[in-house]
Amino acid sequence: MSEQETWLMVERTLDTQKFGVLATLMGEYPYTGAVTFAAPPDAKYIIFATPKHTRKYTNLKIHPKASIFVSNAANQVEDILGAIGITAVGDIEELHHTPGNQHYYDLLCDKHPCLKEFIASDSTAVFKLKILKYYVVRDFQRVFEFHIQDKDTNS
Repeated sequence: MSEQETWLMVERTLDTQKFGVLATLMGEYPYTGAVTFAAPPDAKYIIFATPKHTRKYTNLKIHPKASIFVSNAANQVEDILGAIGITAVGDIEELHHTPGNQHYYDLLCDKHPCLKEFIASDSTAVFKLKILKYYVVRDFQRVFEFHIQDKDTNS
């Protein structure tokens, strides 16, 4: 499978999967936690929400860099060769609920309508992970690296 076909798998996986694992820095060690997320078709960023009283929130405010891991694995033997694992790495920006940010909130709510009330809550923070690069593993050990600014897409 070519690099272009792998990139299409990335876009499809980000569109179909609902959960990822967010990695933040807590002191000198990584801290991970599950998040629901949404990404636009060009995959230049990932939007997610977390309560403001969590370690995730505190860590992101102190160190505004993170990664999110997303996989289409279904915990089956076939996943060894058939699953894709995507690590998105980038800079974090908290998105306050303003008219200029509404499209980010809409993207997240459209993918997760059952979380609309949670996302809109004053006790919830919505973040944008501005992707610098994706590391993609497929076929068990084939690794691809995509620098997001190299993709021929519009913001």
